[in-house]
Amino acid sequence: MKKYYPVLMSVPLFSGLCQEELELLFGCLGAVVRHYEKDEPITLPGDDIRHIGIVLAGRVQAVEADANGNRNIFSYFGPAELFGEVFVCAGLVKSPLAITAVSRASVLFLEFHRVLARCTLNCALHTRLIENMLRVIASKSMSLNEKLSCVGCRSIREKVEAFLTLQMKHAGQRSFQIPFSRMEMADYLCVDRSALSAVLCKMRDEGFIAFHRNRFELLADFTYRTHSFQPSDKFQKKHPDQYTGSK
Repeated sequence: MKKYYPVLMSVPLFSGLCQEELELLFGCLGAVVRHYEKDEPITLPGDDIRHIGIVLAGRVQAVEADANGNRNIFSYFGPAELFGEVFVCAGLVKSPLAITAVSRASVLFLEFHRVLARCTLNCALHTRLIENMLRVIASKSMSLNEKLSCVGCRSIREKVEAFLTLQMKHAGQRSFQIPFSRMEMADYLCVDRSALSAVLCKMRDEGFIAFHRNRFELLADFTYRTHSFQPSDKFQKKHPDQYTGSK
């Protein structure tokens, strides 16, 4: 467990707690670390859910598949991020989604009922834990709204523009890496992979974006909500005959 403390100290659920306090808490919370190989299921739809998970290493996804095998990636989680807490807070006893490791992953599991139950020894620590849990759930709600703002767009291009704009804002710069392969990006945006690739290539050829695998750079100033697009000065000078103004 000690080798994971650098990650654990950045987990939002443990905000304001020191390493010594975490060590005290883990005994109360029934903490256990499990390791998974790539593509190994962590939780299957219908499984009992009594724990919350914290990713210590690797990456996992929450995925729903319909009867035809179409996948919808609800969310993705990297190191220091939680999963499962929304389900158990909502009172669900069975998982509605599959949680799968998309790379080799290590996950810390905590018994949820112990997170909410105050013990006499560490009452103050549990109070801080509950306060942090409320903030985590509020943050998850905002993340869900972000996804809805993407998939709620009418066209594939609008979905891509919304998604890339949000990723740029999170990265704080125009060049950034997304946590998806092309197929995973299509599943997240609920679109066909071939159609997504066609849109990305068209945006690249028009000078709005550059990309290589899962690394993107926004070359244009566009506001997807108003559909006002402005190719970069660099692109306009390089392709004066192609530039026709706002699209």
